[in-house]
This record gives sequence, structure tokens and C-alpha cells, in this order.
Amino acid sequence: MNQEIKNNGSTEKLVVIGPSMGGQITRYALAYMEKKQQETNNVIWNHNTRLWVSMDSPHQGASIPLATQGDLYFLGELLGKNEAKSKYRDVINSKAARQMLLTIAGAGSNFYNTDHDIYNQELIASGVANSNGYPVQNGIRKIAIANGSMSGAKSVNPSEKFYEIVALAKLRSVLTFGIRFAKVPVFRINNWFMPDKNATSMLLQNYSKKPEAAISWNITNNLGMGSLDAVPGGSFNAANDLKTEVYNTLKGTNALSFPIFIPLLWSGERLEVEQRIPNNIDITIAPQAFIPTHSALDTNGFSDWYQPIDKNLVCTNQTPFDSFYGENTNMGHITFTDKMVDWLLKELGDSTHPPIPQHPSFPVQSIALTGASMICLDVNSIYQFTDICKVPSAVTWSVSPNIQIVSSNSYGLTIKGFSSGDGTITAIFQNGLTVTKTIWVGVPQFNEFTFGSLGSTQSLCIASANDYSYSIPELNSTDEIISNFSGLTSTEILVATNWEWQKLNGLIILNGTKNSRNVCTIGAGQTSVSVRAKNACGWSNWVELPFEITELPLSWRQSQSIFTIYPNPSTDFVNIKLRDQNLKPKTNS
Repeated sequence: MNQEIKNNGSTEKLVVIGPSMGGQITRYALAYMEKKQQETNNVIWNHNTRLWVSMDSPHQGASIPLATQGDLYFLGELLGKNEAKSKYRDVINSKAARQMLLTIAGAGSNFYNTDHDIYNQELIASGVANSNGYPVQNGIRKIAIANGSMSGAKSVNPSEKFYEIVALAKLRSVLTFGIRFAKVPVFRINNWFMPDKNATSMLLQNYSKKPEAAISWNITNNLGMGSLDAVPGGSFNAANDLKTEVYNTLKGTNALSFPIFIPLLWSGERLEVEQRIPNNIDITIAPQAFIPTHSALDTNGFSDWYQPIDKNLVCTNQTPFDSFYGENTNMGHITFTDKMVDWLLKELGDSTHPPIPQHPSFPVQSIALTGASMICLDVNSIYQFTDICKVPSAVTWSVSPNIQIVSSNSYGLTIKGFSSGDGTITAIFQNGLTVTKTIWVGVPQFNEFTFGSLGSTQSLCIASANDYSYSIPELNSTDEIISNFSGLTSTEILVATNWEWQKLNGLIILNGTKNSRNVCTIGAGQTSVSVRAKNACGWSNWVELPFEITELPLSWRQSQSIFTIYPNPSTDFVNIKLRDQNLKPKTNS
């Protein structure tokens, strides 16, 4: 390709993209060429590459569930099933797979794969000194994309049982004239995900009647990364693929394949197959990590591979790449999202848009932006990213209309508020990522009045409240008024002195504390209650709730003294219940 570029008189440089194992091949090739150019000083070894993209490649190894590998070993090597044997020998135990996989299942109890270590040592030695086997010369830029979660999200749990299937044969006897009298299990697979680090648990329990075979594996996980099945990563659902193949094979197997002894005979019927975990063949087993996120980014300095990547690894020197991309969720291996494509296309550039190096893209936590959750009006307040390695780049700032920016720099700003209510501060990074912090500005703001639950009358009246009706229907079934304000912390809401209530006149008495009051009626007429709330910035405006009290007709009062009637007034159904349940008539047993 470089010769063709030279022949065309072009100065264009190459872009090399390596997905999955292609990331390993291209890494090795580019690093090897740099080493050969250094050794020979021959320009033919100049790779002339400006950008190398590693796409979800296993720089620290890949993983297929050991239990699934064990199933292939059981079906192929012990039961002689040709398709399983071919996959176990030619896929799982191929040279390439043994170089990539961190663990391999086989006849022995030691599942750790030393072939991967040998391969990794050769890979590191392939480049120039101190390159760790990465291309670093001729102005090359290295970026990586991970399909695994950057926020530490797990798709499965360590030691979780994820697969169980049983095949049963219907047992008939000449002694019972061929009538079925039992079902006997003739085949079983039980699988568990890898246990957590430093933990021991069951991995696999398989059984077959013919050929006669049974294996049971326990495993102690001595890997420091954690359960390779459960760590965040780009997924390849090998377990679900195997589940489907085994189920379909068993459904097509004749029960005569599993004879026991005479005079007992198997019928010629099909096996009865029970798909137990998951309990329906159409339910997909949760996807497992294939390329762990930390492997795809070749991280260092983390206690295990569960740790979220919520910082700029380039800034902290925890990756060999110049930039990287990841999202919150675990995705299928070698899959793209619109945001990922947009990030990559900017790096690539085209005939009309020059390449723009992108800063790392990772989930930035809003808590990384420090500052108060509430500010008062006309008071300067500072917000900033105190750890610049927690963000991908310098920041452009944006604020809501009720906030003014007093001053700003690349990683912080000073603001003040000029009207009460919710406010936002948004940090906009070079790669398009944003972080928004919501704060409260100023004194509390009224939201709404609500009322107590139905029939929850609690007032301590000195006069009979049953002689009156409210123009607010809710107050006829409960005398509790609740005020709801924004702008108070959960602690401030519970402080009684942060609430003040007033009544318009002497027609009512108010009882209660904090943000609620019970109304006790004294007389008829127009009245109201008012309330205000206080936070650290001061008192809100008063908010009034007006209503009318009507005196009930004399005919209603006697019944009202015995019964509670609600709602009142009503345009539909009304409810009548005894005020004193001791007045309830006794019934015969």
C-alpha cells in the first residue's frame, strides 16, 4: 500500500483498524515494522501510519466461560460427538484461541492457560525498546474502543448457575405389557459461572447414561481480575449458542439410544427434554464478558476488572493508548453505537473534514464537579473539577437562565444566581460529552397543596366540626392540609421553625407542625390559610389557600354526629361510616 501511495505521488498516510484479534495482529505488525526499521535503517519498514484503531481487542486476554468449554470437552472428548469434538479441538484449542484465552478447560484441574502468557511475552517484545509491543514511532496515534461497560456494570454474577438441561427416557416393561411406569434421567448438564476472585464454587456437573460418563468440576479462582464471566466486557454469548445446539440435538434423539437392561426396554419415542435453567429454550442466557473492558484498554493500576473507568486513563498513565472510547453499558463484541461512530469519524476525517484528534470518551460523574447543591441570590459561588484526570479535556461552560457566570477557566467557574428555582451548570467537553449539575438557587418555591389521606381526620376541635362543610372537597374527608415546596434539603424540611402558617380569621383553628396543619372549624364564612417556608437563603413568599365554610342543615347534623359522611359536597357516590366503631351492632355467630 505504501508503495502504491509513493507511485501515485501522494503524501497520504495510512489508517489501520484492527477489530478483535485483528487488533492483536495489527499491533504486532506495526510494532514489528518499527523494530525492523530501527535494526536495519531501511525505509521499507516505515509503516507510514498516522492512526491505529484497536477495536475491542484482547490486549490482556479474552474469556469464554469455563463451564461452556467444559461442556464441549464432555460432549466431544468423552461422549464422542463429532461437532463438539471439532469445536473443542479446532476452535477452543486452536493456536490463536490458546494465545487469546486466559483460561482453558480440559482433563486436568488447572484451568489457567500458560500459552497466553508465552504469547503475551512475545507480543511485548515485538516492538522497539520500552514500547511494550505497541507502535510508537513515525508519528503514529493510537486509539482504542471498548464494547464493555466503563461504569462497572455486570451482566451476570459470579458463581451463578446459568444452565441446566435434563433428558429423560420413558421406561416401559414387558411385565407391564408395555405401559410406561417411570421416567429415568439419561443425560444432564449443570453449569455455573466462574466464582469471584479467591472464591471456590462448583463449575460443572455433567452426566450421560450412554456412553457412560460423568464429570464434576470445582474451581478456586486465583485470578486477581475477578470472575472473567462477570467482569464488564464486550460480550459473545457462547453459553447461549451451546444451549440451543444441545436442546435441538436432544429433541431429535431417539430414546433407544439409551438402553438399560432386559426385561426393561426403552420405547421408540423421543427423549423428554426438560430445559430447566433458563426454564424456556426461548429465554436467552445473559451474555458473558468475552473481551473484558480493562483488557480492551490494556489498563494498569486497578485492583480488579470490576472497577469502573471513570477517569482519563491517558492523564493517569494507566493505558498505552493516546485516546479511548467507551460507554456505560455492556455491548456485543464488535458493535457500534451512533455516538461511537461519530467519535471515530472525527478521528478519521475525510476529503472535506480534516482529522480531529478526539479526547477520551468515558462516563464522567456529576459528582466530579464540586460545589454547593444550593446557592443564595447575588452571592458568588465556585464550582470546579478539582481532579482534571476525572474529565477528558478542558471545558466550555453553560448555565441556566437564572444563573450568571461571573468568571470561568478551563476547569472551573464562579457564578451567582438572580432568580429562585432550579438551576443547572453544564460542562461541555471537546469530544461532545457533557456533565450537568443541578442546583437550587435562592429561597424555597411553592409547588402545591395536597391533603391528608381519606378518612384521616385528626383535628382537636373545641367545637363540633361536624356541623360544617368545606368548599374544598378533600377537606370534608380529611382536615389535613400539606404544603409542598422546592428548595429545602431533606434536613431542612424536618425543622419545625422552617415553617410558618397563618389563618385569615377566627373561623378556624390550626393544629400541627412543620409542613402540615389540621383545620378545626369554628364558624361559617370565607377564610383561608397561608404558609411560607425557609431554607439557608431565607423565607419564601407567603402562599394563600382560600376556602369557604358552609353550615350544614339541621337534618344533617344528627347523622353527622354519629357518622362520617364523605366527600361532602359530592357529585357522585358518598361514603357513610360510624365515627365510633363501638356503636357497631353485634351480629349472631
